Amino acid sequence: MVRSRDRTPSPPLHRRWGGRARTSPPATPPSPPSPAASSESSLPERNTMELHQIISQHTDGLRDIIRRTSEMNYQLFLSQLPPVQGTAPESTGRSVICRVCYSRAACMLVLPCRHICACKSCEVTLTHCPICASTKANAVEVS
Repeated sequence: MVRSRDRTPSPPLHRRWGGRARTSPPATPPSPPSPAASSESSLPERNTMELHQIISQHTDGLRDIIRRTSEMNYQLFLSQLPPVQGTAPESTGRSVICRVCYSRAACMLVLPCRHICACKSCEVTLTHCPICASTKANAVEVS
């Protein structure tokens, strides 16, 4: 029979998993990096920089293509719109008519609403805009 004092002590059990504790080998100082290792570590950085450069070059080109395509689409869209009739005085041959006397051309801009709605002689009598009924603060002649 073996007595407990005759036994050699066993390594302690690992507390977390219940197994034997592992002993690690003595620490050795790290060796200095070799030139090949340093070039390998900078390779990913270099590749990343090259990739960013290529992406930025292609991004600028794509922006230009998108801009030109948008301009062409806009011009095509405008060319397909039917002409609007009777909205511009130049297209109808008529000018804006005074909203007070309906006989002369309107040349007075009413402030603050900015409607061109009266001739010079009718504007003197206005206290309110004949279009929106806002109180007239001032009037300016436009040509």
